[in-house]
Amino acid sequence: MAKVGGVGLPNGGDGVLIDGWAHDNTIGGTLVSVIPQNTFSGNDGYGLVITGWAYDNSVIDSFIGPNVAGLAALGNNDGGVLVSGQAYGNSIGDTSKAPVNLISGNSGNGVWVGTSYNRVLDNYIGLDRLGRSLRNSGEPVVNRGYWNLVEGNVTHPRG
Repeated sequence: MAKVGGVGLPNGGDGVLIDGWAHDNTIGGTLVSVIPQNTFSGNDGYGLVITGWAYDNSVIDSFIGPNVAGLAALGNNDGGVLVSGQAYGNSIGDTSKAPVNLISGNSGNGVWVGTSYNRVLDNYIGLDRLGRSLRNSGEPVVNRGYWNLVEGNVTHPRG
């Protein structure tokens, strides 16, 4: 349940769903700002889901699980990010489009990739924006697909 000013705002599903043949979308942005372009937190499902045959989508400069300040958990119940179905060619973080994502404070895994040919690059996972522990209850990244590129992430292990 998301909280704004101490008042709960329930959400019964995922924060963002990219499905079908959705492609070439950018979630987040590259504008210089003191706050992230997006905050996906406090959802009953995942913070962000990419599924179906969605391809070539990018997620950058987003907080997935922490509060808007990036200092406290306001986690998503199922986990941070889920890439499933037949989704391919998607990027969670991207070295060419800094800044990266903060994926922390979620129940479940930070990122779960169950498909192939995706990228999870240069994210902060399980840390707050100051680099202190803000763990997800599961693993930082679970890679169950093939030919995915998972590198450059700064993580804090669960436990």
